[in-house]
Amino acid sequence: MKIAVQEHETILARVKQEHAFTKTRINGLDYVINPYVGCHSGCRYCYAAYTKACHHATEEWGSFVDVKKDFVQKLERELEKTAPGKVLVSGLTDPYQPIELKEKIVRRCIKLLKDHGCTISILTKSHNVIRDLDLLDETDEVGLSIAFHDDTYTRIFEPNAASIEKRFAAMETVLEKGLKANAMVSPILPLFTNLERLISRLNEVQPSYAYFDTVIARSTWPMFEQTVEEFFPEKKTRVKELLKNSEYKLSLRRMIEQNLSTSIPRKVLF
Repeated sequence: MKIAVQEHETILARVKQEHAFTKTRINGLDYVINPYVGCHSGCRYCYAAYTKACHHATEEWGSFVDVKKDFVQKLERELEKTAPGKVLVSGLTDPYQPIELKEKIVRRCIKLLKDHGCTISILTKSHNVIRDLDLLDETDEVGLSIAFHDDTYTRIFEPNAASIEKRFAAMETVLEKGLKANAMVSPILPLFTNLERLISRLNEVQPSYAYFDTVIARSTWPMFEQTVEEFFPEKKTRVKELLKNSEYKLSLRRMIEQNLSTSIPRKVLF
């Protein structure tokens, strides 16, 4: 398997979709929008990688991003028949793909959603989210996904994602604007995520909320395992053991409780 850092993702198609607005069962959210198919970041643990089976089964995850055709227009029509609610942007793709800087689909969607009275919850690995902060208010939130304290392992497990420094800088910018910035620490990867040092960085930045999880989706496990086997074969067995070890997870919970600043609200999801 070859993992390469790319300057731009490959757009293989402009695809049709039935709906732009989808109800979600995620706790605390009402709807989700996914303007793109695929993801440039190419994370080797991504739970959304299963979607490539429906669109680009033979392509490497991270090598394609499809633009959903007439997405903004469909969202506008659907909003006319939908009550306002809290909307996740996005669930199965990073909303701030490099092509978003040109297409501005997400920006136009956020504007429509805010005009409709919706509350926005953004989840991204991209520092480009700061472009759209002018559309948000104190009811909205920006979540930055951060699984490492630095870039020692990011080019292996998150080959095309923004650097950790850029993500922390984006979080600080969100907070400086008086908006809510959440840290999504997920997945905590045994032998790779230095949780103690990551918590130290969170204590410096002081996000509005911090979420922690260790989950790697069953459908994604083969891709993650293949990556570990290729780059860190000596760690493969131990990583698998720890992910199933309840004592290991208990030690992570203790570390969070003992080291994360009491001023940072948190939720441990394991």
